[in-house]
Amino acid sequence: MTSPGDEVAHDAVRVLAFDVGGTHVRGALCDGSGRLLQREVLPSPRADGPALLSALAQLADSLTESGGPRPCAAGLAIAGLLDLVSGSLLVSPNLELEHVELVAPLSQALDLPVALVNDVNAAALGEASSAGCEHLVALFIGSGVGFGAVTGGHLVEGLRGMAGEAGHLIFDPAGPPCPAGCVGCFDAVLGGHGLARAARAAGVAQDTEGLLAAWRAGDARAGQLVERALSAMSVLTRLAVNLFDPDRVVVGGGLAAHLPELQLAAQQGVSGNPIGSGRGALPVVAAALGDDAGLVGAARRALVAR
Repeated sequence: MTSPGDEVAHDAVRVLAFDVGGTHVRGALCDGSGRLLQREVLPSPRADGPALLSALAQLADSLTESGGPRPCAAGLAIAGLLDLVSGSLLVSPNLELEHVELVAPLSQALDLPVALVNDVNAAALGEASSAGCEHLVALFIGSGVGFGAVTGGHLVEGLRGMAGEAGHLIFDPAGPPCPAGCVGCFDAVLGGHGLARAARAAGVAQDTEGLLAAWRAGDARAGQLVERALSAMSVLTRLAVNLFDPDRVVVGGGLAAHLPELQLAAQQGVSGNPIGSGRGALPVVAAALGDDAGLVGAARRALVAR
């Protein structure tokens, strides 16, 4: 519970939050509690680091042009592998970018400290913050398998921000390869792109939408692919619970929205877990924040950085 003094302090603080994905660059002006006060969206520049930095600066100008308290920090969530030590983006296939320095030039452009975070990790932190939960794992199943873990209120990131790449853990050593070079990883059998590749190879459908339609119509080949994905979801959830011992499991992402059976599979992974007293009752819930999750998480990182 916050006191009136806390609320006044929060009202006096402003931070900027950015969430960069393959399609959109989202920006928000936030208060000291991480609440989103104003939002702006631009198309994501592709294969152009300077254009991306320019878009972020443009969003910052738009979000602050009406005056009010000056932001004291910024949080930047971005899709890709990061090096938090250098403040750089190592690679982002969605943005067609490699080896782009982010923190130093953006901090100079905005004259603010900038906190960098992977977009999926930011979404996990946003969901945890929204739920008031200090121990949470989040599985975002979309074109790939995104994973984030919060423990003690803090993200699990590793030295360079590359911890938690659960999508590239191996589910089936005899399974299909993924573009990153792994064989039979969760991303290849559970992510939307992997499912689409498998559907095309099996002659079932050209995309995940067609695969799911064939499965619901009773196609046996489609059923094998979808059932393998659901099994992978159950196994991955059990691994996550055993590794991080959370208070709750969050399931989100575009594919999860179209295949609600994924949340049920996650629940089955929890309830069937033989290890750990009380874990069978662990709540498995749908992600609550939608597209705002990354912005909320970026705002939380900015508040720590200020």
